[in-house]
Amino acid sequence: EIYTATGPILLALNPFKDCRRSLYSQDLMRRYWERGEGIASAATSSKSRKDKDKAKAAQRIEDNNDDRLPPHVYAVADNAYRAMMRTLDDLRGLQPSKTSDAKTSSSSTTATTATTATTTSATKSARNLITESANQSILVSGESGAGKTVTAKFLMQYLAALS
Repeated sequence: EIYTATGPILLALNPFKDCRRSLYSQDLMRRYWERGEGIASAATSSKSRKDKDKAKAAQRIEDNNDDRLPPHVYAVADNAYRAMMRTLDDLRGLQPSKTSDAKTSSSSTTATTATTATTTSATKSARNLITESANQSILVSGESGAGKTVTAKFLMQYLAALS
């Protein structure tokens, strides 16, 4: 095993040998994807529970120390992807629906104008939040020859497979 984790930080040791077949197989990628899907569905189903339960479910998504699978670059990629998607889903809930815009009526022209301006402002704010808040980044750091490029390649391979 070349990976170990401390919180959200993944540490990798360069084994100085080719381990692509054992550490980066399609089967292993599928297992990390299935783990992420299971955790994401648990978080989605807990939306009807208390906020405390939702926070616990969300934390499980970002926890690299899964009992069944060891820390891995695929887990880091999966956590970043699912956190980004969770943020997008949460922010989409902030956007006012078009049906509520159509139902808004008032006898006063001023009230209607104010409501429309407020709705337009809220929609623009929600769109800005989606654009600005859904970003994720993964920092790959190390000395020359430590395997940064190879690690980035496996991160991108996993993210491409997810999307």
